[in-house]
Amino acid sequence: LLRAGQGDHLLLKRGDTFPLASTLVWNKGGASAEEPMVFGAYGDGARPIIDPGSMEAVHVTPGFQSADTIRHLAIVGLHFRSAQRDFTQPGFNIATVIPGRLAIRTVGVQTTAPQIVEDLLIEDCKLEFLGQGIVLEGPYTDSVRTVRLNRNVIVDTYVTNGNTNGVFVSNVRGLVMEENLIDGVQRAPGLRADLVTSSLSHTV
Repeated sequence: LLRAGQGDHLLLKRGDTFPLASTLVWNKGGASAEEPMVFGAYGDGARPIIDPGSMEAVHVTPGFQSADTIRHLAIVGLHFRSAQRDFTQPGFNIATVIPGRLAIRTVGVQTTAPQIVEDLLIEDCKLEFLGQGIVLEGPYTDSVRTVRLNRNVIVDTYVTNGNTNGVFVSNVRGLVMEENLIDGVQRAPGLRADLVTSSLSHTV
């Protein structure tokens, strides 16, 4: 079990695939910036795949009406991929594709904490064939602080209704993005033309 306030690691084996039965609700952090809690990978080979299907993969949240802040969390070296939404596969049909959600979201619901998340690192992850990539959003000003997005690949996010983003940010103080590749928003074949050209769909 992961211990709150400790530098514990939850590591998935490289080369393996982990289909999700439900969204991962992450409500713990590490000891310090030098000893973060890590959700990452071990071994050799390709990044481990987390397949959320039509669900959101990871919610980083202290919980309903919580006074806690999640500090010092690193999400590193993971591949978030919805195989059923892979439009490069033979027989893909945009009319029957499952809904797409997102890989990582910060969530604060009626929280009383001054910040819901502080010191979050998302690094060397790949996100593809999802509805959105990463959403960093707090319920009030500065409720998410000190976030680093480094060397991630976010490609081929698309939706069949509404709008999408590679990264969406709101009410965040201290965001640093370095060496990320974000490409292919709304390029799935067969999408309605208005969805492809929507001014509300962005890379960031």
